[in-house]
Amino acid sequence: MVADNAGADAPCAALHAVRTDVGERLQGTVRLRLDLEGVLTSRTVLDYGPSRWFVLSRSEVVLQEEVNAPAGQRRSEARLRSPLEQSDFALGVEAGPLILGPIEGRGLYHRLRDPTRGGAAWDALTDRTRFVPVTDPERLDRSGVALTIGSERGPAKLAGWYLQRDGSYTIEGIDGTFSPLPDQRLGTIGVLLAGITPDADQSSLPEDEPWYYELPPEPSGVRRIQAVHWRFDRDDSLFRPDVLLEGWRQRSGYGPPLFAGTSYAALGPPVLRGSLRFSRSAPGFKTAEGGRTRYADQLAAELSHGRSYTPARLESHLRWTRSRGWEDERPGPVRVEREVSIATTRWRVSWFPVLDRIRFSGRHRSDGTPDSRDYYRGESSVAFLFDGYPRGHGSLRVAVTASADSEERVRTAASVLRLWSSRAMRARGRTGSWEISGRVQWDRGTVGDWYTSVNLDVPLGQRVRLSARIRREDDWQSGGSAEWSGSLMLEYGW
Repeated sequence: MVADNAGADAPCAALHAVRTDVGERLQGTVRLRLDLEGVLTSRTVLDYGPSRWFVLSRSEVVLQEEVNAPAGQRRSEARLRSPLEQSDFALGVEAGPLILGPIEGRGLYHRLRDPTRGGAAWDALTDRTRFVPVTDPERLDRSGVALTIGSERGPAKLAGWYLQRDGSYTIEGIDGTFSPLPDQRLGTIGVLLAGITPDADQSSLPEDEPWYYELPPEPSGVRRIQAVHWRFDRDDSLFRPDVLLEGWRQRSGYGPPLFAGTSYAALGPPVLRGSLRFSRSAPGFKTAEGGRTRYADQLAAELSHGRSYTPARLESHLRWTRSRGWEDERPGPVRVEREVSIATTRWRVSWFPVLDRIRFSGRHRSDGTPDSRDYYRGESSVAFLFDGYPRGHGSLRVAVTASADSEERVRTAASVLRLWSSRAMRARGRTGSWEISGRVQWDRGTVGDWYTSVNLDVPLGQRVRLSARIRREDDWQSGGSAEWSGSLMLEYGW
C-alpha cells in the first residue's frame, strides 16, 4: 500500500487555517498526521518576532515485519514502536536574509536543476529567484543554508548557498544581480557560479545510458556550472514586457564544456498576453540529479486571456510546443503538441445562479516517426455551487469532469463538497466540511481502475481542528487487491 501524501493538503483541511493570534511575539501551529501505514509525521511552525521556525519529524509507529511461520512459511506481523525510534527530524529557521534547514529554490535556482524543463508558461521562468522553506515532513531528504543580501528589485543582490539532497547531489554556489541604471530601466544582469557533487551511488555510469560521455572524471567528481542571464520586466507598463536571456556552461572531468540556453519573452496585459520561449542543451549536458535534460531543444508559444467581470472570471489559453527529446546520445524525433483551454469561474448570472465553473480543453500531439499515431485528448468539467444550502447554513459544491483520448481511454470524476457550520461555530468564525469524490477510467471498453475518497474536516474548538481522509483504489486490469490509504490529522494553533 502506498502512503497517501495528499491528505495533509486536502481541500477540506485547507479551507480554513487554524491560527489565532494571542500575542505579538509568539504564535504558531502544530500539526500531527497518522496514515494507515502507521507513519506519523509532525509539523510545528513558530513565529517569534521577525523570525519563523520550522520543526519537522517523520517516524514509523507501526512496523511491518516478516517472521517465521510453521512448515517453513513466512508471515507478516505488525508491531507498535515508539515514535522516537528511528525517526527523521529536521529544524529550520527563516530570519531576515538567512534561511536554514529544509529549503528549496525558486526561479533561477529551479532552472538550475534542468534549464530545459517546462514550456512557455513554466512558473520557473517568471517566479522571483529566492529560497523558501520546505514544510512537508514527507520531504526531509533535503537541507541547506542560504544567505541573501539585497533584493531582486533593488540595485544589487548577492546570495551564497549550500544545498544537499540525500541520495542525489550536493550543490554549493553564489549568485548576484545588479542593475546598471536606476529603476532597472535597462533590466538586471546576473551571474551564477555553482558546483554540483553527485552522491556516491551515482559515481558509476549506468550501462543503459549510452549518452554519457566516457571522459576521465576529476577526483572530486564535481560538475562546475556558470550561468549569465539578463532580465527586463516592467510591471508598471501597460504592456508589461518580460524578457529573459540565459546561458549555462557546464564542465566535468577533462572534457570540453557543454552549453544550454533559454530565451523567453512575454508581452501584453492579462486580458491578452503572448509569450514565446526557445531552449536548447548540448548532448551530455546533465541535470542536477545527473540524468538527461528534459529536451534537446524546445520552441514553445502561448496566447492567454484572463479578465474578471462582475458575474464571472474568464480564463483561456492557446499553447503550441515543438520539441525534441533524446535518442541515445543524439536529439530524437520532433514532437509537436497543441493545447487549447477555455474556462469561466465564479460565474454568477441571474438566469443560472448555481453555475460556478465551466471548462473545456483539448490537446493534440504528433510525433515525427513513421509508425507513430497522432494523439488526441479532450476534457470538460462543470461545477455547481448552492449557497445557503440547506436553510442558510453553509454551501454545497458539486463538480463533474469527463475526458477521452484517441487511445480509447475514458475517465470520469465527480466530487461533492459540503461546507457547514452551527450557530456556535459561526459565532467563532469556524466552518466544517465533508467531501466525497471518485474517479472511474475505462481502457479500450473495459474498466481499468477506479477510486473513491472521503474527506472530513471538523473544528473541535477555537484552536483545534480534526481532519480525516480515507481512499480506496482498485485496478481491475492487473487483478490485484484493493489498496486502502488515508490519514488522520490533528491541528492546533495559537
